[in-house]
Amino acid sequence: MQQSQLVILLQTMNKVELSQLMKFVNSPFHNSHEKVKELCHYLIGLYPRWHSPKLDRQYIFKVLFPNSGYKDIALRRIQSKLLKLAEAFISYQEFTRADHIPDLYLLRAYQHRQLPKHYQKAAQSTQKVMLAQTQKGQAFYFQNYLFQEAQNRYLEGLHQRNIEPNLQALSDSLDHLYLVNKLKCCCAMMSYQNLVNIEYNLPLLDPIFDHLNIHWRQYPFAIAIYYFALLTLVEPAEASHFQQLKELLQKEEGQLPLSELQDIYVLARNYCIKQLNQGEEAYLQELFNIYQSELNNGTLLTEGFISPLDYKNIVSVALRLTAFDWVAQFIEDYKTLLPLDFRENSYRYNLAQLHFARKDYDQVVLLLHQLEHDELFLGLDSRRLLLKTYYELEEWETLEALLGSFSAYVRRHPTVGYHRTNYLHLIKFCRRLTTIAPYETDKRVKLREAIIIEGKVVDKAWLLEKIEANK
Repeated sequence: MQQSQLVILLQTMNKVELSQLMKFVNSPFHNSHEKVKELCHYLIGLYPRWHSPKLDRQYIFKVLFPNSGYKDIALRRIQSKLLKLAEAFISYQEFTRADHIPDLYLLRAYQHRQLPKHYQKAAQSTQKVMLAQTQKGQAFYFQNYLFQEAQNRYLEGLHQRNIEPNLQALSDSLDHLYLVNKLKCCCAMMSYQNLVNIEYNLPLLDPIFDHLNIHWRQYPFAIAIYYFALLTLVEPAEASHFQQLKELLQKEEGQLPLSELQDIYVLARNYCIKQLNQGEEAYLQELFNIYQSELNNGTLLTEGFISPLDYKNIVSVALRLTAFDWVAQFIEDYKTLLPLDFRENSYRYNLAQLHFARKDYDQVVLLLHQLEHDELFLGLDSRRLLLKTYYELEEWETLEALLGSFSAYVRRHPTVGYHRTNYLHLIKFCRRLTTIAPYETDKRVKLREAIIIEGKVVDKAWLLEKIEANK
């Protein structure tokens, strides 16, 4: 039974949830089948040993029916009923976790039961709580639409012509719900379209843009922020879209829930990176500013941790701005926020990056030799940094040995993907560079042209810098 839907679902639950599930199954309101209760109790008792031999179907059947021969169909029926109960349980969990959704369904229930006083009291309470919300994203506008719809149904049910049935508020809430979701969805579609060879059909986008181009200030913050985020994707050459997005974030970012704010910051970062890749160096400072804002507001953290990739990228950006003291402080301050499995390796590698920038090459070698190369891209990055360090130290024999082992490392890891070519070009061009004497101008010029034409080269700027220094 280890690979059954039921057991796989149970594996996702912690001890508290399993205890709650047992109460749910034991409730006569949900279940009256004793064997289903027995199976639930038995399976929960195995936690966390989900690969135990006691999950064998025949073994379980013997526990449930000690005096009967094995009947697979009987066990499957009990298992199926328990799975449906477990699904009902997690659905109930999601329902109760959704902010104000139970309250909104209570309004509907009071309306159906024709209890106007109960409805009015509940509606006033729900509206008061919703108005007090400071963060208004997708979920809020869905809730607001449900509330305005409930108000409309209630008022229409009174059958009094002199009472306006909340139609304007209902229409506005529907507009807000649609625009927030549509713009957010389009942001995701445009981002994906930029990554892969696919083109989406969005016939309603132009009329939406035409309307918001004039009236965006009349709409809530969430719609404005998604509008300008989408414009940076659709019209990246228009720098004013990014500037407006940045201004909105600086003034009102507290109005979005954290998860949605994280998405917006990712879009802003990616915009800066794209501009940098096109040679717009001014966006390096913009990217650094975005990272600083994310560090201040916590959007870079997931469950209290910073990803090793973000940690490395922040260090790389700040080093390009020669903010060495800031980087040193950042590396130390955020070390403990790295996931434990990656902490020491990530810390040492980024500290090595800082020492390289400060030209403390011996310290770079010492730190890189302390790394455990369990992770592929850390192995690539550390070898890349070591390559540059040996070059700067003019340890030519050691560098030549590294170039050979580095090439073998890249070739024996097919999962490197498109990075494979980029790293092999670095190795090839670095090897050629070491063979050029300072007086061999023609060779130096040809190598420079080859690097520029190739395009896909890791550390291209460093290679070009070394060519110029080799005069």
